[in-house]
Amino acid sequence: MNALRNNAKDRGHFILIAHRGGKEFGPENHLETLRKAISRGVTMVETDVRETLDHVLVIHHDAIIGYHVISRTSYAELKDSYSYLPTLKEFLEEGKGRCGFDLELKRVSPRLLFDLISSFNLQDIMITSFHQDLLQEMRALDENICIGILLNNHLHLRQVLFTADSLHVQALLPFHLIINQSLIDEAHSFNLKVIPWTVNNIQHLEELVHMGVDGVITDRYSEFKRYLSEKYHFNLIKFPT
Repeated sequence: MNALRNNAKDRGHFILIAHRGGKEFGPENHLETLRKAISRGVTMVETDVRETLDHVLVIHHDAIIGYHVISRTSYAELKDSYSYLPTLKEFLEEGKGRCGFDLELKRVSPRLLFDLISSFNLQDIMITSFHQDLLQEMRALDENICIGILLNNHLHLRQVLFTADSLHVQALLPFHLIINQSLIDEAHSFNLKVIPWTVNNIQHLEELVHMGVDGVITDRYSEFKRYLSEKYHFNLIKFPT
């Protein structure tokens, strides 16, 4: 394992990801919001994937929508009550060839997910989750698919890094308030991209850029895009590329 310091300032590019389907541009995780985000030049969006009772993959952050538990309700029943609820397939078709996707897996079937995304360009998709068992199953299904581990505290950082190494994970996505130089340096020593979430403050963004993060997830995509372009002349890229 070779040490690698991936400093964004030295590379001239940056991974900027719009949070929850581009919620800056409309209601979070809606198809119309995604369309608007893409039309405004968003190159990559983060979104949340859940599975219905009848095994349809849908886009929604919380386990509950209205009065319905998604995993205990059929897609037809959900769609009847919440017509705006998109499927993952609809989301991927909307962005196909136009933006990249960070798909955060809640509790879903890895095989079901893999069978669906295999009909799309996997170079436009990164699979992320807090659930390392799901990521392990995804890696077993495809040795090349891009995978990222979400992290919300320092408690098991070393264990997470060794897990990432064993699964050939490409990215670590830590909660932005736990970021420090040591975490970034350790992650880079495992050849991991570091992409914190959810960064919505320009001053904090600048601190993170100078610390060497490779990208951020944000609700303020347009403002951050302008800032990164004007101050650092960064080229915004999808990940994987």
